[in-house]
Amino acid sequence: MKKDEDGNVIESPEDLFYRVAENIAQVDKIYDKDADITMLIREFYLTMSSCNFLPNSPALMNAGRHLQQLSPCFVLLIDDSMDSISEMLKNTALIHDGVLIFKIAS
Repeated sequence: MKKDEDGNVIESPEDLFYRVAENIAQVDKIYDKDADITMLIREFYLTMSSCNFLPNSPALMNAGRHLQQLSPCFVLLIDDSMDSISEMLKNTALIHDGVLIFKIAS
């Protein structure tokens, strides 16, 4: 749950479930800008609040927040060369810093 700068919890479990449900339902707007996601938010909320399904920890922590990092892991491609190794190390540091969320390989 969200915490303030002093580490105090400022979000109830219900607020957490709603934040995540609303954020995940927003994806439908990418494919149909006029989509009514009200029922989808409700379905996601009820599924999570009844503990029938819970997303992974990064989704629960980050959905609807600044970082928006919902994936629990990354796969970085690496070739057997100093340039590739250096690039992978740089990308690893950027991921850990929250700067590089994903990169589409060319």
